[in-house]
Amino acid sequence: MARLALHQDVLSKLHDLPRKTQKKFDEFTRKFLMDSTQSSIHLEPYLKARDRKVRSARVGDDYRAIVIAPERGDNYIVVHIAHHDEAYRWCENKAFEANRESGIFQIFPVQEAPAITDAQPLKFHSTPSGYPPFDKLSDNDLVQQAGVPKILIPAVRSVKNQAD
Repeated sequence: MARLALHQDVLSKLHDLPRKTQKKFDEFTRKFLMDSTQSSIHLEPYLKARDRKVRSARVGDDYRAIVIAPERGDNYIVVHIAHHDEAYRWCENKAFEANRESGIFQIFPVQEAPAITDAQPLKFHSTPSGYPPFDKLSDNDLVQQAGVPKILIPAVRSVKNQAD
């Protein structure tokens, strides 16, 4: 049996949805918990999303739930619900990652990382200690202590001074 969690943003915005959509969302969650493979749910990959874990599920005729599928197992997370087109636009350039070290589920835009990491190399400017700000931290430290998603480590490493 699949498990379904609701991201805190979904919980806080449910009351803003039309009453009919709220009822449809309640119906969707009950069906999903009973059998996530039901054809009426229309749980399917959204191929335009950059993160391959993104799924779309039908909530009534006009609304879609954006669901993050596990790489393995059956724990799903509803991260967004909106009108059909807006829901798809919202998820296209985002990545969804559970930071295993901190236990925090992270949602972040992925279009920013390539723009930062593909930039011209910056001139070296040392900090008062003589090192760029993050040089003394290992990648593991950045992930575990600072909560930096692994995909953004190259962008963090490109920061060489206060201005960056």
